[in-house]
Amino acid sequence: AVTVDDLRHGIDFVVRGDDLFGSTGRQIQLARLLGRETPLVFLHHALVMKSPTQKLSKSDGDSGVRDLRAAGWSAARVIGHAAHLAGLVDTGRDVDAANVADLFSA
Repeated sequence: AVTVDDLRHGIDFVVRGDDLFGSTGRQIQLARLLGRETPLVFLHHALVMKSPTQKLSKSDGDSGVRDLRAAGWSAARVIGHAAHLAGLVDTGRDVDAANVADLFSA
C-alpha cells in the first residue's frame, strides 16, 4: 500500500527508521513493476528507543510531534531534533523548515 501511495502522490524521498531497511528492496522492485522509472531515495535512521529493548512508537501511544509542540517546543526545535536523530546534524539544534534541504547537501 505504501508503494502505491508514494507513486500516486509523487513521493521521491523517504526518511524512516532502520527497522524498515529490510523492506526497501522489495518496495523498490514493486514500484518498478508498477511503472516507477526512478527509484525513491531512502534515508534510514537509527530508531529512537524508550528503553534498551523497546522502540519509541506512536502506535504504543508514545509522544509525537503534536505532543512536543503542546509541550512548548518550537517547530524549529522539533525539526532540529528530528534532523539530529536522522544523523543530519551533530547535535540537537533548532533548524528552520526552509533550511532542511540544505542538510542533505552538506
